Amino acid sequence: MRFGYTITFNPNFDMIKSESSAGHKKPRSKSLSRGKVKAILRSLPTRTLLVLWFFLSFSLDKITSQKLLIGKLRQACIMFFLCLYCLATTAYSQTKTLRKQEIRELITALADSVSRNYVDAKIAAAIQQQLKQHLANGDYDKVESGQALSAVLSNQLIALSNDKHFGVDFNAAMAGNVQRRMPVSYNHLSPYNYYFNKMEILPGNIGLLEIDQFVPTDYTGQLIVAAMNFFSNSDALIIDLRKCIGGDPRTVAQLAGYFFQEPVLLHVSYNRAANTQEEFWSTKTSFQATEKGRIAFTSDTLRTVKADYSKLTRIPIYVLISNTTFSSGEAMAYGLQTRQRAKTVGETTGHGGNGIRPFALPHGFQV
Repeated sequence: MRFGYTITFNPNFDMIKSESSAGHKKPRSKSLSRGKVKAILRSLPTRTLLVLWFFLSFSLDKITSQKLLIGKLRQACIMFFLCLYCLATTAYSQTKTLRKQEIRELITALADSVSRNYVDAKIAAAIQQQLKQHLANGDYDKVESGQALSAVLSNQLIALSNDKHFGVDFNAAMAGNVQRRMPVSYNHLSPYNYYFNKMEILPGNIGLLEIDQFVPTDYTGQLIVAAMNFFSNSDALIIDLRKCIGGDPRTVAQLAGYFFQEPVLLHVSYNRAANTQEEFWSTKTSFQATEKGRIAFTSDTLRTVKADYSKLTRIPIYVLISNTTFSSGEAMAYGLQTRQRAKTVGETTGHGGNGIRPFALPHGFQV
């Protein structure tokens, strides 16, 4: 957010002179002494000082006349205190104490939502029972804020389910609505090459591909094509997912499609509440350039880049994993391993294999 107001500070300028049309001088207005200013600044919290610095940093190059100082200062002060008000109200909304009735309504709604929607019915029933028992014991009565309560509930859900995708969020401003967990755009990741961090040929003609996040193919399609062209003549391939925090399962399916001669079922996502399932198959490799210059993948046989990917369906593949490997990173390793197309090497992964879907809860919470 940018503001068009500036403040000029001159320690030697302790009064403002102005003459009326009749030539009479207006009373002088004295500024605060340096000692008082320092005392005030010391009493302000760090966040307030940062906001004050934000306004002061716009100063020296914009005010050209001392006659403008009072008007500019008045405008800047108004904006400054508006910002402080917004910060204060936001902080209050995140830390306000919840009434017992609000906590009861929240826990009841959370327990019912988990019971209906969580993928594992047995675990869902156990969680529902435990939440209601904690409520009956008054275990949540001493929790002082919405943020603190969301942290307590998240820890309980993860402990009971061993599912690190499970959690409760709190945002008073989102009361009654569901807050998006995935960004609308991934353009901000372009400086990081959309987390395709390394493409390298190691001694022995072994390819090394390091991916830290599976960003949607609208952004990574060209990178996938470039990587597979780069490795198309390799004698083996290492896919390093040790730092991979997850991402879009469709990107996983697209990349995996290069390693199979025909599409294969990688994993199934089950919606217990609707009793439906979504299958994720490896994508048959073909692509064409779009008007925007990105790569749009299709399931037909059209190719605009001549490359022989058949070797990629035969060479040995090794997937490096760690306890940081999470979500779609786990899905990639699981899909290639269970289809006997790759060997996994490393540690037990991060326990985030289930998909996510947010559900609104009362009083600004969601699960």
